[in-house]
Amino acid sequence: MKFSNTNRCASLAVLAYFAMANTSLLAHPFHFSSAEMQWNEKSSTFEVALKVDPNDLEQELRRRTKKKLVLEKLDSNEVVFEYVGEAFQIEMGGKKLKLKPVGFEVETKSAWIYFEFPVASPLGDLKVTNRLLQQAPHQTNTLLFRFEKTKTSTQFNEEAVEQTFKWDATAKTFILKKTSTP
Repeated sequence: MKFSNTNRCASLAVLAYFAMANTSLLAHPFHFSSAEMQWNEKSSTFEVALKVDPNDLEQELRRRTKKKLVLEKLDSNEVVFEYVGEAFQIEMGGKKLKLKPVGFEVETKSAWIYFEFPVASPLGDLKVTNRLLQQAPHQTNTLLFRFEKTKTSTQFNEEAVEQTFKWDATAKTFILKKTSTP
């Protein structure tokens, strides 16, 4: 079958249209965040460094606030920490820990959000909920949890938004016990 120049041009125009219409999907097919959480014994806090795609975060904040936001031009980090506080939560012994903002910075390909959770009571079972950017298709959030000399890595997604770390008082460490909620 032979294509005429008109057919070729029409085909290219249709392909270009669909490519431009789905630019966000083509340019960014994977949705991923990573967090590192570490216990600081001196300050009795869980310190968290969270890395997200700045475009995904910006899009989520725009969706929530119904305002056109540009991360690099935010007057305040309040909107960022309000969202993170709702999407990334920790409970210890059944009590929700309060997120304390530390800092926020935006780079070309990543946004870093730093925060901590002060712990007033003795250590106990820990439930981590991570619903960050779950509006993105196939969003995967990883967590590297460091407690003294142990490291545990786990993932969160739309089927598993909660993970429980059981406190082993004898070994004085946390042990991952996977749980999920739809």
